[in-house]
Amino acid sequence: MLTIAIPTFNRAAQLDRQLAWLAVAVAGHEHQVELVVSDNSSSDSTPEVTSRWQAVLGPELLQVRRQPENIGAIRNIRDCLVRAREPHVWVVGDDDVLSPAAVTAVVERLARHPDLALLNLGFSSRSAITGELLFARCYDVDDERVSADGLAAFSELLAHDYGGVALTSAQVYRADLVRAAVQTWTGAEDNLVVQIFWGAACAAAGDLQVTEQVWLECSAGTHFFVDDPVLHLRLGFVDVPELAQQLRGLGYPEPVLRELVLHHLARSEARVLLRAARHDARAAAAATTTYACAVRRVGWSATREHLRHTVLPDLRCYLREKVRAASGPRRPLSRGAA
Repeated sequence: MLTIAIPTFNRAAQLDRQLAWLAVAVAGHEHQVELVVSDNSSSDSTPEVTSRWQAVLGPELLQVRRQPENIGAIRNIRDCLVRAREPHVWVVGDDDVLSPAAVTAVVERLARHPDLALLNLGFSSRSAITGELLFARCYDVDDERVSADGLAAFSELLAHDYGGVALTSAQVYRADLVRAAVQTWTGAEDNLVVQIFWGAACAAAGDLQVTEQVWLECSAGTHFFVDDPVLHLRLGFVDVPELAQQLRGLGYPEPVLRELVLHHLARSEARVLLRAARHDARAAAAATTTYACAVRRVGWSATREHLRHTVLPDLRCYLREKVRAASGPRRPLSRGAA
């Protein structure tokens, strides 16, 4: 019924914790799932961790694959998807925290809806740096009705927060549809948001369900691109516009695609741009040029409305806070002042 795959690289401690969760979570479902660890040629103690857990769970239940060399995070995830042997595939990040009942929840939903194209699991998010809870639930849904119009339902998720359909651990794909999606957009292994396309392609071809309950907690700030300013800039200025173009080919509505692009025309992106320019001025300039072309394709009318209703109010609020902070607290008048 379900392939559960964990791609990993040089995070033996996190993998050990995740396999401990999985050993408990799959109890009673051993004949309904296959478990896979895809080791991206780790140089730490990952092989020892996988060997120990394979001895516990058995090689029939837990398969361990080791890439001959590091092929990159996206390629390792893609490999998990295309090599899945069960009708549905769930790729779980090695650093996300999942409920002990998450596997049961997924299996039960797939049993009720065996042709489900995409299952999006409710999740919360916590900063890996400060420990602060960033949000309690990504998508606020009142029920778990299966949407027969997957494209329309996925469009709503994109419009609300595209990060919710980008989180690896929150997506359960129908395996044949996601394999077809991988073949549709070939050469996308360097696009950091290609996983959104995979989910969008599945949803466009079938039913979509979003869970009401939260089943996992995303560890924010641990993605490999966060510490690379050029990659961080590329995500918003190059990869997202490229994604929008690919979604256009699937029939996704133009207003949603415009918002995807213009979302990164924001004051907060200026800091990302400056960091990238200090790190690699040429790469930052190339990314900015690509993004300017994408904004031009969106059109001046939509861009002007975005600037008026989103960017300028945010900028005014930011400047007021800066002026208030610079001026400091007001000194009270002395008793003798007129």
